Amino acid sequence: MHHATAPDVLFIGLGAMGRELARRLATLGIHKIALHDISTEAVTKLVPELRGSRAFDVLEASPLPSVIFTCLPHSGNVGQVIDALIPRMVPKTLWIDCTSGDPIKTREYSDLLSKHGSILVDVAVSGGPQGAADGALTAMVGCPDALFDTVVSFVQPFARNIVRCGGTGAGHAVKAINNIIMGTNLLVASEGLCVLSKYGVQPADALKAINESSGRSWATINRIPKHVLPGTYDYGFQLSLLQKDMLTALRLAAVTGSTTPLFSRSFHITEHASKILGDNADHTRLSEAVAHLQSANLQVPSIPGSQAPSMRALGIKLVVFDCAGTVIDEGGLVYKVLDQIMRGTPGSRITYTSKEFELWHGCNKVEALRFFGSRAGMSEEEVQVMYKDFLSTLEAGYFDAENAGFVKLIPGTFELFKALGEAGIKVCLNTGYPRSIAERLIQMVGLEEKIDDLVVAEDVGMGRPYPYMIHYLARKHNIMDMRHIAKLGDAVRDIEEGLFAGCGFVAGVLTGSNLPARRQKQKPASMDNTIVPARRRRHSGSMEQDTKFPASSVIIPLPRPQSTPGERPHQRRRQQSPTRSSDEGESGGADIQTTVNNTSERPLKPLPTSKSRAAKMATPNPQTPIPFVANPSMLPVQAHVARGGVASANRRLYVILEQACLEAYRISSGSGGKGRNGKEGEVKYTLLNCDDHQGILAKTGRDIADARPDITHQCLLTLLDSPLNKAGLLQVYIHTAKGVLIEVNPHNPVTDHLPPNTIKLTLSGDAPTQRLSSYLPTLPTTHNIAVFVGAMARGKDDFADGYVDEKISISDYSLSASVACGKFCCALEELWDIV
Repeated sequence: MHHATAPDVLFIGLGAMGRELARRLATLGIHKIALHDISTEAVTKLVPELRGSRAFDVLEASPLPSVIFTCLPHSGNVGQVIDALIPRMVPKTLWIDCTSGDPIKTREYSDLLSKHGSILVDVAVSGGPQGAADGALTAMVGCPDALFDTVVSFVQPFARNIVRCGGTGAGHAVKAINNIIMGTNLLVASEGLCVLSKYGVQPADALKAINESSGRSWATINRIPKHVLPGTYDYGFQLSLLQKDMLTALRLAAVTGSTTPLFSRSFHITEHASKILGDNADHTRLSEAVAHLQSANLQVPSIPGSQAPSMRALGIKLVVFDCAGTVIDEGGLVYKVLDQIMRGTPGSRITYTSKEFELWHGCNKVEALRFFGSRAGMSEEEVQVMYKDFLSTLEAGYFDAENAGFVKLIPGTFELFKALGEAGIKVCLNTGYPRSIAERLIQMVGLEEKIDDLVVAEDVGMGRPYPYMIHYLARKHNIMDMRHIAKLGDAVRDIEEGLFAGCGFVAGVLTGSNLPARRQKQKPASMDNTIVPARRRRHSGSMEQDTKFPASSVIIPLPRPQSTPGERPHQRRRQQSPTRSSDEGESGGADIQTTVNNTSERPLKPLPTSKSRAAKMATPNPQTPIPFVANPSMLPVQAHVARGGVASANRRLYVILEQACLEAYRISSGSGGKGRNGKEGEVKYTLLNCDDHQGILAKTGRDIADARPDITHQCLLTLLDSPLNKAGLLQVYIHTAKGVLIEVNPHNPVTDHLPPNTIKLTLSGDAPTQRLSSYLPTLPTTHNIAVFVGAMARGKDDFADGYVDEKISISDYSLSASVACGKFCCALEELWDIV
């Protein structure tokens, strides 16, 4: 709609802050205000509220007022609006920019407007949307001294404290420094409160003292008590905007030649939190990120020595429970049926010992059948027939009417799940059962409304001890750090699954029949006294002080996984007989009682056998290939099958994680007692990391950025779990900061290990930006692709300058190494038709 007369004021930008500024201007004397926002919905909602206001389209040839307000996300947006309006601006227009802007660009825009006879002043505001609504903001003004009184007359409706900070650009400069100080204060205050919380001091009580002492700040007075401790995180200032202001402050420091190590560290922490929490998260969630880093909680008190430092206090967001034997009591029926299928089927040639059978507890049962069947010379077709009969017999045992009441819930499960839910922790189940059986079991015991999710082995293609079911839940529930997940189960394979997944807390429960019952000194009666910790991320005290589990719990040393420390199950290749030696049995499960012989004495119905099945299984078919199956802890990854398109030429992606921070630190001097293997002077090492070794790094004058193995870990999670890897088209190398090349050959250069016809790329923020979907198809279809990704916290991108073919950027924004790896995999999966 065209208006012949110009409004008194044009206000552009109706976000959380701009909306409140416009309200105050319209209600306190400016009766003709025009509103514009990129969102037409924002304008149409506000116009009816403000008497005399109307919508305004900056692209229309409407008359412009002599006063223009802008309150936009960043200075780049302001520049775009200036370019659109400057041809139509009336002389001596006063442009008041309330954006939290870049002071350098602000001066550029001021010079541009002055050439057209207009004036730009910067009025940065602080106090949040509520402060604007109350007219109580602080306004930081940058303008010529002679113009200050005029600016005050326009700013007074929404600002109580108006300060001229200097000439043009000074207001935006002060605001940027103010916000980086505010963010740093929030981080430091949150760290301190986490320490106090873990010591036993409630954060609210600590703040009562701090806010009357010299350590107080706006973070401790306002942000934390009002928006963090209640868990609302609803101040109204986005984390991405804080990150932008911090970056502005750092640029200002660079221009002025200032050294700001504390500002830099605050920015990097905020940047990392933004990548995890998302750009739209409220900035007060920085406190939540700090709490999770410390495995602390600022909402729920955690008092050492009490009966309730909860999972939440350990930083756990999601708990994964095994089904049968852990939360559902089914009398060990699954192993009775499996044993009867393998031993009782007419024509079956399968034989095994009790110890061999025990190794498959907690695993996908079709894999057990395939392993023992292939060893007996049976074909895959025969194995599938047995598996089908196993499922039908198991379903009959669980769900036939005559067995009503046989399957029941472990006592205490409802109460435990309710307590976890009230603490904000998600409860999920995983199982090797087919989904049809798992869902019926869950419904039978009334758990369908008590859990947040269920994942079965067939959802991800591989069961335990592979970590893929847990990784699936982590992705689905947006948990980026596996340390925030706990795994509980009644079988050694459950424990291995949790360890291989990198869970922050892994425990065995004594409710089932799969852990060493003969070590028990009492018969567990319910879930309340049956959880046995197998591993946690940290120990800050004794077991009784540091866990939720009562002192009456039976503590059992669980068998160690059969892979070497730090090794994923798929990283081993079978070099020996499928069965373990007697020596291996002691650490790998010899102490597990035979489930078949020790489960409840409920009689099993005779196994129905069809003539066709007996005939099929009577003699092996020598022409049928026998699939090789390793022991469960050495199971190979899914078969690599290249599909369609360019992938048929056997092209591959090579990812090299450069400058990876993987430095071993000796934690035992090797003297003063026997080690775990009974040997004198055992030396122990751990990876140097910025979470656990800050004191060591400080003593040696090292920067904590030199100890970030988590970057490499996150990249590996992204890469190894990608469809590109499962299709066999991905090869990863880790090139450490110490010059060691991992997993291929500990010698340099890495190019010795790349095949001929490989295009070598480096990612660099200074290089031209390429859209991968357009760039990758231009590369020769006869060549492989190798990309060098920096796996360090910071540093130059010149680590591969000596042998790369091209440097490219894949985004206009800074990306983490993990996200960069993910973008490359997704682009090539699309190009090579990998689903």
